[in-house]
Amino acid sequence: MKSLAHKYFTHREVSVQEAVWRVSGYSLKRFSRKVVFVPTNEDDVKMSKPLKQLLETDEDSNSSIWLTSIYDRYYNRPKTEDFEQMCLADFVSEYRVLSTTEARRSNSKHKFELGQGLGSVMKRTRSSNAIIRYCRHSQQQHPEKYFLTLLKLFLPHRKNQDTKPSPFLTYEEYFCNGTLKVSQDGHFSETPIHLIVQNNEKKHNHGQSGIDEAVEKLKTVGHLEDA
Repeated sequence: MKSLAHKYFTHREVSVQEAVWRVSGYSLKRFSRKVVFVPTNEDDVKMSKPLKQLLETDEDSNSSIWLTSIYDRYYNRPKTEDFEQMCLADFVSEYRVLSTTEARRSNSKHKFELGQGLGSVMKRTRSSNAIIRYCRHSQQQHPEKYFLTLLKLFLPHRKNQDTKPSPFLTYEEYFCNGTLKVSQDGHFSETPIHLIVQNNEKKHNHGQSGIDEAVEKLKTVGHLEDA
């Protein structure tokens, strides 16, 4: 009886159609666009390598115990003008990471080597750009997290500290009052941070203001019933 009861908790009944579909090797779901989640914590998120891989590593080696993150690759992007002015959201959306085998076989002009030996990326040309997802914070309730998210995703930078350089004390202050040298036709000009962020955000958040208004109305008014 105990074994039978355990089956009810760990198994489920499937239809004949689903069983045939699974046995045939077809996927049950498919996306037309790649979706990538980007963490925007104050400290860059890092994941350790699998234990088996760590145990096989020589103790005297200088190899890191951390897996390569989105931020590692973004900070070590090529130092060309196009990449220099590219925000994290554009980098993640427009480029994909190549495996070692893919990078070795590919001679495409859309392949780019990353610094620090972190591999290669290739521009998405055969498919649409990926959709980025990230944690959304309330500007009223969590202003610092809100502005940090905007700066990390939509402001071109090379290191974590660039999102709040000295002498700025808060992310909101840097967003509202800071400037950044931006190259335009070979000439550098000081551009307000909020304009850079807003222009880059527009490419990824289509109709976001309308969605935010609808959510706020739902919170304050509640669900509307038919008359």
